[in-house]
Amino acid sequence: MQKQVKALLNDKIFTKDNVTADMNGIVNEEFSSLGSVVKAIAWSVRNNIDNKDTYLRTQLEKLDEMTKSSYVGSDIHDNAMEKKEMFIKNLAISIEELEEFEKEILEVHVELFGTQYSKPAPRGEKVTDTASSLSAKKLLDKYGI
Repeated sequence: MQKQVKALLNDKIFTKDNVTADMNGIVNEEFSSLGSVVKAIAWSVRNNIDNKDTYLRTQLEKLDEMTKSSYVGSDIHDNAMEKKEMFIKNLAISIEELEEFEKEILEVHVELFGTQYSKPAPRGEKVTDTASSLSAKKLLDKYGI
């Protein structure tokens, strides 16, 4: 599958060449058109997995309620439970397939940019303990600042 993903992200469509250096002379290819697409796919797949996982848990709770219903044993109720069970199994397969695809796109990110992709924090969420901030705080503590 990784070959197929790479074929979609070839140089004819997306490139790492359209990035200019920042004021420190650092060129971060992750901000190229190729980087933007890879990050967008990684973010979208992770978001989709999280949403499907939440929905799966909701469906499992509903199935559990159905097994405790007073209608258990009726043809209509048993048929509904069978349909719910099939739906849950298909949803779980979908999640597994997305997780496999996520692994592939994350490997592509590492191969193209040499770093692991990390999902950005949601808007409004304060991020205080990144690796950089912890390192900086340690240095400041060392000098009593």
